[in-house]
Amino acid sequence: MEFNYGDTLSIKSDLYTILGKIRYIDTNGDIWYEYKLIKHSTNGQFWLSWDEIRNEYQFTKPCGSMRPSTMICVDEGREIVSGAWGDVDVDISDSAKYQEYESPDGATTFSIEEWEDETEYSTGFYVNKEFVTLEPKATVTNSIEQRLKSVSGRNKIFGPFLWIVICVLAVFASELDLPSWHQVRAFFNHPYTVSEYIKEHPDTYTYVTSITGANNLKSDIYQSSLSLDETTQDIIKGLKGDVERVTQDGNTAFTEITEDNQEVAEEYKAEKRNETTIPTETVTLLTKYEYITVYISTENTVLVRVESRESAYNHNNDGGYHSSSRSYWFYRNSYWYNGYAQDQMKYTSPSSYSDYNPTSNPYKSDYSNTSSSSTKNPYKSDYSSGYGAGTSDANRLSRATNYSYSPYESYATSIRNASTGGRGSDSGGTSHGK
Repeated sequence: MEFNYGDTLSIKSDLYTILGKIRYIDTNGDIWYEYKLIKHSTNGQFWLSWDEIRNEYQFTKPCGSMRPSTMICVDEGREIVSGAWGDVDVDISDSAKYQEYESPDGATTFSIEEWEDETEYSTGFYVNKEFVTLEPKATVTNSIEQRLKSVSGRNKIFGPFLWIVICVLAVFASELDLPSWHQVRAFFNHPYTVSEYIKEHPDTYTYVTSITGANNLKSDIYQSSLSLDETTQDIIKGLKGDVERVTQDGNTAFTEITEDNQEVAEEYKAEKRNETTIPTETVTLLTKYEYITVYISTENTVLVRVESRESAYNHNNDGGYHSSSRSYWFYRNSYWYNGYAQDQMKYTSPSSYSDYNPTSNPYKSDYSNTSSSSTKNPYKSDYSSGYGAGTSDANRLSRATNYSYSPYESYATSIRNASTGGRGSDSGGTSHGK
């Protein structure tokens, strides 16, 4: 039975009101609903969903990340939000990778949902459908009534036609040689992200920490087991070349020649043959929704900073995580040149870049060991053909639209053009909502 936002249910004689409702579809085309509940007697929050295989309801609550070792994985897949009502922290086309576990006797459950910005865990049990009933005449408390009023009207759904389209694409993509699941998501303005790619490759990327900036927006830090050059290429390949801009400081990156980058790498090395070597310490990648920084840390490890463009825009000048002053300056300068102007039209909150001066480099001392004078910035770019970041020459700011060429952009183009297949995705059945 499908319930609605605001309905009151009796579950094993206790009353709960539905504060939120989410409709999901997975890559098999399975559709289900998750209900966010508030318990009348305690105001505790729980989730309810229908399990078609067991013909029972699954009743869960948030918990810690420790999963009992005896539990068995019974389902996993990737879900996408196709409808949302009331007090729920999801938007249309948000997606998550999920796993469902059960105890050997099937009495208890444990669920994991890996969203783009966080991972959520929940534990619960199954409830016979006879113990879940709709109570239309039940009286809700004043506090619950106020919560219902505060979120009234927050309904987000696909239009009927678009919803049918995405269902068909999800079910028949492989059979009909239609676009991949990630391409379908991109069509609905939710493309595959670097954050997802990195989380799906734990053998290469290890989570280190998160930096909380303005408006509680987070930047995640990962350590890569690859070199800076290999890491950058791996991320570009992971996104099938779907990046808007790549910049690098110095001119020594992109030296690892592989089968898929040979032409671009050879050309780049030939161009650099007679130039002064300036070590590359930092590479930035701008996608439609994210700003990525790959850099050599002060401990000489390769770190990857992953954040949304909104987080980059709201950046509170945190100094960087274990980054040199040169690397951190490049990180800020590159975003100012390549992303800030666009994002300023999208986000209305104050930004630390509102008074940013791109011609000022407070870290000139970092360059004292290069062939250039310490009073000049050796990374200023001749925008027609230069490599590197930033400029101390105000006369060149008007040409900033060409700032700053990196061979990784040519590499991304070659990867994008060569990409004819799609990424696969898992299938599954149930989850617990966000």
